[in-house]
Amino acid sequence: QQPVFLKFDARGRLWIAEYRSYPEPAGTEMKSRDRYWRAVYDKLPSPPGHPDYHPGKDKITIHEDTNGDGNYDQHSTFLDQLNLATSFEFGPEGVYVLQPPYLLYYADKDHDDKPDGKPEVLLEGFGIEDTHALVSSLTWGPDGWLYGSQGSTVSSKIKIPGSDQPSVDRIGQLMWRYHPTRKIYEVFAEGGGNLWSCEFDSKGRLFSGHNGSTPGSYYLPGAYYAKTFKKHGEFSNPYVYGHIPSIDHPGWKRLSTNVAVYEGGKLPKRFKGSLLWANTLLHQVGASTLTSAGLNFRSEYLDPLLSGDAPLFRPVYIEPGPDGAIYVADWRDKQVNHMKNHEGQINKSDGRIYRVRKKGAKEFQPLPFNKLSTAELVEKLRDSNRWTRETARRILWSRPDRNDSIRPLLESKNPQDVLESLWALNRKGVDGKDILMDQRHHEDPHVRTWVLRLLFDSYRGSWFKEDIGKLFTTMNNASVEYEAQLLFELRRQALSSEDFWDILGNLRLGDEGLSLSPSLQLYWWAIESRVIEDPEKAVELLGVTQNSPTTKKLLCYLARRLIAENTQRHAQACLSLYKKTGRPIQATPPQESQIAHQASLTKSVSLALTPDSIIPNELARLLIQSGNDTLALKIKLNDSNAIAEGISLLKNPKASPSKLLEIIPVISSSEAESLFLNLTNHRDPEVARAAINALFSYSAPQTGKTLVKRFNAFPRSLQDLVANLLTSRPEWAKTWLEAIQSGDIASSHLTPLIRENLPQALRKTLPAESEDNFKKEIVRISNILKTTSGDPQTGRKLYLERCASCHFLYNEGGRIGPDLTAYQRNTISDLLLAIVNPAAEIREGFQTITITTKDQQTFSGFLTNQNKHSLTIRPLGGKNHLIERSQITSQKTSNTSLMPADLLSDLSEQQLRDLFTYLGTSQPLN
Repeated sequence: QQPVFLKFDARGRLWIAEYRSYPEPAGTEMKSRDRYWRAVYDKLPSPPGHPDYHPGKDKITIHEDTNGDGNYDQHSTFLDQLNLATSFEFGPEGVYVLQPPYLLYYADKDHDDKPDGKPEVLLEGFGIEDTHALVSSLTWGPDGWLYGSQGSTVSSKIKIPGSDQPSVDRIGQLMWRYHPTRKIYEVFAEGGGNLWSCEFDSKGRLFSGHNGSTPGSYYLPGAYYAKTFKKHGEFSNPYVYGHIPSIDHPGWKRLSTNVAVYEGGKLPKRFKGSLLWANTLLHQVGASTLTSAGLNFRSEYLDPLLSGDAPLFRPVYIEPGPDGAIYVADWRDKQVNHMKNHEGQINKSDGRIYRVRKKGAKEFQPLPFNKLSTAELVEKLRDSNRWTRETARRILWSRPDRNDSIRPLLESKNPQDVLESLWALNRKGVDGKDILMDQRHHEDPHVRTWVLRLLFDSYRGSWFKEDIGKLFTTMNNASVEYEAQLLFELRRQALSSEDFWDILGNLRLGDEGLSLSPSLQLYWWAIESRVIEDPEKAVELLGVTQNSPTTKKLLCYLARRLIAENTQRHAQACLSLYKKTGRPIQATPPQESQIAHQASLTKSVSLALTPDSIIPNELARLLIQSGNDTLALKIKLNDSNAIAEGISLLKNPKASPSKLLEIIPVISSSEAESLFLNLTNHRDPEVARAAINALFSYSAPQTGKTLVKRFNAFPRSLQDLVANLLTSRPEWAKTWLEAIQSGDIASSHLTPLIRENLPQALRKTLPAESEDNFKKEIVRISNILKTTSGDPQTGRKLYLERCASCHFLYNEGGRIGPDLTAYQRNTISDLLLAIVNPAAEIREGFQTITITTKDQQTFSGFLTNQNKHSLTIRPLGGKNHLIERSQITSQKTSNTSLMPADLLSDLSEQQLRDLFTYLGTSQPLN
């Protein structure tokens, strides 16, 4: 019933994961969903063995051909009562089971096909929002790590139970891996389609199908791949500036769900090395050629293995078997629409498993690999069938005497033998670096690439400079795969700054290599990993060569990234880069390539510019000379004509909001104060916010009085910012406090931080706060949220109104407080405490700093940057304030939160349900 995953054990028996619980996890209630049927459940399922576990209907079953006639005549159940178990993998003395939110391990030390007890939870935090996109396809990589795929419409917040390491948080599709003995979880690569397979070929290259118009993607470690960003969210790193496409293939509307590289040696020759795929929607199991193309692959359609008019044929998974045949899991349904499945329009009782083999193939009697000697297993590493080699390797990993038997295979002239021996030696890390270092000059590029990968995997953090240097003695003859692996290792290894930039400098690929999109992107991702700490080194690396088209594109990436960091140091580095590579052209006539490069460089900087970007005057002049002659840049340079034009725009009631947002942060003249005050009433809330932020630089008494009179008319999303502004100057604070004491303004606007920063004379007049009020409010709201569910779309609007000025969630909002995307938002009690009583727990890195200047102005916010001359504070409202140290009279750090404690007090019960329903979602709404 609902066969979703197939795998053969060392005895040649077929194991099947039966996905009978689909589409709903047992013991949960769906509270809301979006139009893609991404659901929010009332709770996460507990793991098997937990007192609160709700048994599901899923099974893992075993099927055996006992007499060699080709029919599976003996059937048993290894596990039942599972709850959305998508896949499994064999261990030396048990079975790993992927049952989101958990990766489980069931011990079976006596090998009686019955678990010895309740499972061990190895990982927790895999999302269950969309049960046709869960993590799946658990499989051993050749390196001794367990690999799996995560679908496009789920999230993950992975924790290792018992570890104090922070969770690894991601949204959407990715490939991941876990090392069972070293207890390490890693994201291997991000992006792709709705992934539902995890396939390694004979060279150790990773592929996955993705329910798209191409066969799938080939995954390089640490890379980012094309995906539907609006639906599935952005990459975890916003500065990747590009991605790698999927496998190139003639256009189809929909092609693969699951893939397998055929290397079984028993199908007709045309299928050797081909990519087989299950096309669920088109009732077909097909095949495509697979041709290497640099750091990606091309494919062409071959004739199908299975196709026809059968409307019920729905292949969802394919698996090569020990006999070289292909086994196909078929759900046998009229339709495979996830929404219809939720409505019960699914038949769970008529699944099928098909075998596809060459006509006339003889019946196959599998060997009991678990009973073979170590020497016999080593000989199986040379078999033509990849399944045989992989199974022998897996058994050898648990043989303590394997090393002496395997090492002679390292001398083989067949590169595949060398790869197999390296992998077989590498269950817990190759015993001794010498084995790997001896192979670093091997003629085969795949061997050299895997030497590098295994070395860094096995000996992280224990490298010496002389060891690293030895790896680069073959760089002049390096393959693109080797360089790709090295670029990834540079990002994840704790190398010194000197070693990092020296190595990267030696990796300057030629135009022929780097002009390929994957190589270019990999090189940039390596640079980007060190830009924040070493901006000058990045400029030095790329600034010395300007003629290469590849280098010019990297220069554009670097300029954009430096400006995006928005600090004085990085802005100066961008200026240095611009002087080296983007200065105005002196040649007469200038070359077209020079003009094009300057235009690209200037455009890249413009992509990162915001109204409050830090831009040195000299860089602003260079940008203007190169064509980026915006009004804002001219105002920054004190161009009198530009300032006059800006003042005119501030006075013009018909001026566009986009123009106003461009110039408000850069105009500073006495005439502008009254104009900014008028604009605080602007119809566009972002213009009003910008005008309020601009008033931090002014001090006229009338400004404070006017803002106090208007206070209650400001939208709720702006009142906290206005309160912060009014209390930044003593005279304004006195006027505002008088309005509160007279009852004209609600006292709830007196946040703990505002109280703390008021002058002592004013603070004495305020009543004390009560912790009981916070507790009562938490109980009140908690009871409301226990009733019915809310509407996430309405909740999103409330979030944008009340929270987005400070908090970032799904690519929306400000960067003042913690990014909520990675926050544990499905635990209502923690979320309520953080909102109702924000000072109860201040997250590390978000302590408030309060500074008073010589002109009696007070700034409170987060310290975002500092040097010996100045520091930058980001207060409520989001506009950075650069403060010269010479102007500071006092500075203190506080654990009081910037966040007001009354954000929820005036919301109706339904609004509370809507807001918390949205906050509980784990992917962007559509």
